[in-house]
Parts: sequence; C-alpha cells; structure tokens
Amino acid sequence: MKPLSFLLFGVVLTATGAFAQHPAFEDSLLDHFAGKWVLRGVIAGKQTTHDIDARWILGHLYLQFQETSRERDSTGSPEYEALVTIGWDERSTQYACLWLENTGACSTRHL
Repeated sequence: MKPLSFLLFGVVLTATGAFAQHPAFEDSLLDHFAGKWVLRGVIAGKQTTHDIDARWILGHLYLQFQETSRERDSTGSPEYEALVTIGWDERSTQYACLWLENTGACSTRHL
C-alpha cells in the first residue's frame, strides 16, 4: 500500500504545480494595443475597414485581438474575421503569436 500512496502523492504534487497561478504579464508595448479601434486601408487593391477589439485574457497573460471586416459576403457574414493572440514565451525570450482566421489559415510563430 505504501508504494501506491507515494505514487498518488507524486501525482497530486505534479497536478498542483500545473494549476499554479502565473503572475500577470506586464508589457508596455502590448498595452498600447489594448482597446477598440478601427483599421482602414487597402488590401489587394480594395479599400477596407476592420473593427479591432483587443483585450487581455487568461489572467492578463495574453493580448487577444478580434478583427472583423465591415464588408460582408453574399451570406451577410464578415468577409474577414480573425482571432489573434499574442503573449511572451520565456523559453525563447520572444513574443509568440497564434493567428486564426476565416480563410482557413492557422499559424503560430515567434515574432
């Protein structure tokens, strides 16, 4: 019975560490992007306007951008939508980014 108790104790300690709270990520550069703003410009030769809502998520560890074009497709849905999440990767000491969009593209990279 003692080996089983020891194993169970080890599992509990490991699981507890996995759920430990991380301190909030503070970054003055990313803080400038938080909020609601409008992106206007030309993409592929076509004038476009996108609404951006950038907010801190998951205990202030990541800044997530929700980007939605004002232009609509034939079904009434936005022509373009994206969720972009940026955080800091301590191991590489670089920003990391996850980009999901309605074009089917998905990418992760260090910036």
